[in-house]
Amino acid sequence: MLPLMFIFSVISHEHGHVLGGKIVGVNELKAFIYPSYETYPNLGEEYFYEWPKGTIAFTKFQPTSMKTTTPTDFQDNIMKSIFS
Repeated sequence: MLPLMFIFSVISHEHGHVLGGKIVGVNELKAFIYPSYETYPNLGEEYFYEWPKGTIAFTKFQPTSMKTTTPTDFQDNIMKSIFS
């Protein structure tokens, strides 16, 4: 039971990074868990590059264009409500 809870917590933690990236407008996101499997967006795809040392999971953020760094109206409204 404990190993399943640990795995679930690692996966949900990485998906928190994915959600954060989506909120700020990054379109190209991928989450991986050891031993080299993608959990988002294509479950089960393999990671064929060198695994980062000392990690059990990581998330890759790759902006596809400058447009992805421009805030959307939704994000603008969130920021205005936080800082007003």
